[in-house]
Amino acid sequence: MSVASFALVGRTVLITGGAGGIGAATARLMAERGAKVVLADRDDRVEAVAEEVGGATGWVVADVADPEGAAAAVANG
Repeated sequence: MSVASFALVGRTVLITGGAGGIGAATARLMAERGAKVVLADRDDRVEAVAEEVGGATGWVVADVADPEGAAAAVANG
C-alpha cells in the first residue's frame, strides 16, 4: 500500500501543536484521508484551524505537557 492511498476512515487522530505549521498541515492531510481529527494547542488559533479543516474536527486549547491538558485533549476525541 502506498502512503498516498493510506486511508484513515473510522480512525481518530490527535494532533498536538495543531494551531499552525506542521500540526495544521498534518490535520488537513489526515482529514482528507478520512480521519476524525482532534487538535490541541496552547494557542487559541487552534479553533480557526479546526473550522478550516472542517468535518469531524474537535479542538481544545490546552498544554498537553500538563496532565490535565492531555486529559482534555483526549476527552475531545
